[in-house]
Amino acid sequence: MIFKTARGRIFFIFLAMLWIPFLQQKFRITKSGTLHGYNVLHHHFPFTWKGWWNGTYQSNENDFLNDSMGYRTMLLRLNNQVDYSLFKKVHANGIVVGKDKYMYETGYIDDYCGVNYVGDITIKNKLTRLKKIQDTLAKLGKTLLVVYAPSKVYYYPEYLPDSMKCAEAVNSNYKSYTRISDSLGINEIDCNGWFRGLKGKRDNIFTRPGTHWTAYGAQLATDSIVRYISRVRNIRMPQAISRKITRTTIPQAQEWDLEAAFNLLFRITKDTFTHQEVVYSKDSTLTRPSVILIGDSFGWTIVGNDLLKPVSNYWEFWYYFGEVYNQQITEGIEPGQKIAEYDWMDKVLHKDVVILLYTTENLPVFGNGFIEQSCKYFDFDSRSSDLQQIKK
Repeated sequence: MIFKTARGRIFFIFLAMLWIPFLQQKFRITKSGTLHGYNVLHHHFPFTWKGWWNGTYQSNENDFLNDSMGYRTMLLRLNNQVDYSLFKKVHANGIVVGKDKYMYETGYIDDYCGVNYVGDITIKNKLTRLKKIQDTLAKLGKTLLVVYAPSKVYYYPEYLPDSMKCAEAVNSNYKSYTRISDSLGINEIDCNGWFRGLKGKRDNIFTRPGTHWTAYGAQLATDSIVRYISRVRNIRMPQAISRKITRTTIPQAQEWDLEAAFNLLFRITKDTFTHQEVVYSKDSTLTRPSVILIGDSFGWTIVGNDLLKPVSNYWEFWYYFGEVYNQQITEGIEPGQKIAEYDWMDKVLHKDVVILLYTTENLPVFGNGFIEQSCKYFDFDSRSSDLQQIKK
């Protein structure tokens, strides 16, 4: 009888809609995809009377049921799509959409506008200590190099949203770091300034929906790093002998990471992406020094695309000087070994090159403790330093 009336049929449809997520949660009838960005899923906790009485069991179970609800991913994407399509609202912390759908992280805008400027005194103190580390490592036959990764805001300031536009700051972390490190004689490559000069000459160093340099941009930077190390160490390293450039509308992961974090049903940007296949010389007489790369997420574009493999016989990536990844580990697996549980200084003393790679947004935390802990190890506050003991 209930199906004979329109009201009954509508009631049945709504009842079925309520049961579908439950059935999906229980039996996983179809695949519902995954969410991009920072997404911590809660796990089921076993029942205990202690947890029941103090309320932690109920809270944990509520979070678990919410995260494991059937078709949760699709429903979240649907909600996000409606909010963006109707109200231009995005559900991604610290990300804004500018003109012509260029997307930015607000941290980079803060540096460009000078909002997070820590001051010349702080920067000079840190870089003075870094210079001591560089000189000490040089005496041990090691090379230290600082690479300032580029910022999309410096590259495309004209597309910033009107509500966040500002004049380029006279005093910013980026400007002070590059100026002071140059004056102190620190080995450095300023990719931010260099890439700004390439604007209009090279394409797709940055993309509309991405925040990091593209694989193509990282290849340009890696070539520059190889040439710099070769000159400083007076060695011949492998060079690119052929390049095949293709253009496609299909992005790699780092080329649309901001838009991916919106978790929408449909793409909102259209772009052409430049991908480059590089072949390196395999001459056995060339030198491939071991490399330790310390830095932020811009380093993932280098190691994730195997850009160190042809030019280095061994590399490690110390992500924010907190986790250790090596050439047998790629992005997407469980986090690497913790630096706190790793004999990292032994690696520094037995490898050839140490690279500090940070983009402008992360200059306030430049080194993430590497500089301070290295100074403590070398005991620069002492009146004398036994270099022979260090060599042993």
